[in-house]
Amino acid sequence: MPTPVSCTPTPHYAPMEGTAYIVDYDFTVPLLENPDPTSRSAVRAPPGAPVEILDSVWYYVQNRYGDTYCYIYHVRIQGMHIEGWLEQDGITQEKGKQVPVEQMCFSEGIIPTPSYAPLSGTVFVNVGEEYGAAGTIQRDPRLIIRYVLTHGTRVEIVESYWAHYAANQKFAEILCYVYKVQIPDSTLTLWLPEDVLSATVENGPRRDCFHYRIPPSVLQISPELPKGYELVTTEPQSDS
Repeated sequence: MPTPVSCTPTPHYAPMEGTAYIVDYDFTVPLLENPDPTSRSAVRAPPGAPVEILDSVWYYVQNRYGDTYCYIYHVRIQGMHIEGWLEQDGITQEKGKQVPVEQMCFSEGIIPTPSYAPLSGTVFVNVGEEYGAAGTIQRDPRLIIRYVLTHGTRVEIVESYWAHYAANQKFAEILCYVYKVQIPDSTLTLWLPEDVLSATVENGPRRDCFHYRIPPSVLQISPELPKGYELVTTEPQSDS
């Protein structure tokens, strides 16, 4: 796991100076016209090329996909007299080395390690009577699909995943476990956030994915299932 760091719009590492190297990608790297990852690229630099750092700018912006923050460097390719701006992800002072994840421009790369163990084995959908849990689109607990499991359904955990998604305009930052589960005697598998699963029905789930709101997966299914959804199980199963 990467080294935990605080997700902050202020610099959390010192900028590079002097000589550095383009990261050894399998492709040429665009040099930007301005210190902005979204600006136009006029030229491209070969991977591994030595560059002279002329200046550095701390870049921070909020957008619909979350925060972006890192240093962007004004560089000159040695021996070529070509200049441009290069984001931190594409430049390193140790030739042949990758950029540390905590210095990358996109917050998805900054993933604090989990402080607790994931669920495993047999667990139960635990969302309350008259409610169900909709599966999610792959590992993203913010997006749900039409298949719904009723409260009390027993499932087997097939895979656990420590997920991190940056904040956007609709959701706060997400940092939690999501689980791929399978219903006994069925080949269907669904991804569910930890907020809707527990080792027993009596013990409440750990609500770390959406501690500030009702998870999108939780749907009221009684007296009527919302239009467009399909119940995969209809009868809760006992954990006794």
